[in-house]
Amino acid sequence: MNEIVDSWLAANCSQDLPQEYGLKIFGSYSLKANSFDGDIDMICIVPESFSREKHFFGSLAKKLK
Repeated sequence: MNEIVDSWLAANCSQDLPQEYGLKIFGSYSLKANSFDGDIDMICIVPESFSREKHFFGSLAKKLK
């Protein structure tokens, strides 16, 4: 998933992005306290210029299909 998000960010941004952008995993999975059927808490941090409709539900959703 990290590779997908990283390539999507690179394709939609004209500049090199700082380390803080991208997919961040937290919660029980990051603490290695998760179970087999548990969920994974993730947040996607993107530049302020990205819009939810155009970029997240548009170009990223198409990339995941």
